[in-house]
Amino acid sequence: MKTFMNEVIRIFQLGANNMMRLIEAIENIDQIGGGTRTGNALRSMKSLFKMAYRENVSQILIVITDGKSEDGVNQAARDLRQQGIVIYAIGIKNAVQQELEEIAETKNRMFFVNDFDSLKHIKQHTRCPVIITFCKNVRADVVFLVDGSNSIRPAEFQKIKDFMQSFVTKVDVGLDNVRIGLIQFSSEIREEFQLDRYSTTADVQRAIQEMQQIKLGTLTGKALTFAASYFDRPRGGRPELKQYLIVITDGEAQDSVKNPARAIRDKGISIYAIDMLQANNSQLVEITGAQDKVFFESEINFSEKQIVFEICNLQKCK
Repeated sequence: MKTFMNEVIRIFQLGANNMMRLIEAIENIDQIGGGTRTGNALRSMKSLFKMAYRENVSQILIVITDGKSEDGVNQAARDLRQQGIVIYAIGIKNAVQQELEEIAETKNRMFFVNDFDSLKHIKQHTRCPVIITFCKNVRADVVFLVDGSNSIRPAEFQKIKDFMQSFVTKVDVGLDNVRIGLIQFSSEIREEFQLDRYSTTADVQRAIQEMQQIKLGTLTGKALTFAASYFDRPRGGRPELKQYLIVITDGEAQDSVKNPARAIRDKGISIYAIDMLQANNSQLVEITGAQDKVFFESEINFSEKQIVFEICNLQKCK
């Protein structure tokens, strides 16, 4: 493990296998200060991985940075990948996205968060791969509950559609794999499609794009009560599998959400909430049951990866 500024210091090397000593070493890391020479740090990793090489064992490098590098990273990262090392890049605050992509090679191995506090969403999964490129051979039910109230502008509503369309490309959509359902709510509630309606990614994406915004008030509690039955067998649900409700909203609910949301969670359904603009955070926590399952519009790309990660790896990473 190394930190990088103007110099590179080895804190401990690969092969250390005492968990308590590893934790102690991490806790005792002192910040170097100075500039940011990420390319130099990447070049220094080649010998470290060569010394630790074991046949048929994956080698993974996780780069965490919050600023622009003072030297080039492209060639140094390419050399590591040619050595068989898979690189993930986590950018914080003022990190440069293009630079992160040069390091990781693909957006699927790149995280970007707005502040250091958001790293807590990543650390809970350190026993598993950091990013998922595609999720196969997983069976789950996912229902989107989308706010279509008149406070959401057309551009924001399209952004919600884009998020859902991107999401379904990351999972293995199918009646025997990941089923997708969609409900839109405002003062009224509209079923767009239930879980067993579509069996292909293309069909789900088309149905999402054809969704027309309702444009009335925001009765989130009523919508949650309505959504609860969509995980049952008559609506295409499979209660024996992991089930997820993803609530996307931009405003404060005009009715109570606490009890309807608890009733859903009591059925074993995990709830995530995405705040697109000015939603009431305390209400969103009442919906999800935990702050770390609430995401904000600025984190929408991160939230997609995080939720897909949860769906695809929850059982594998125990």
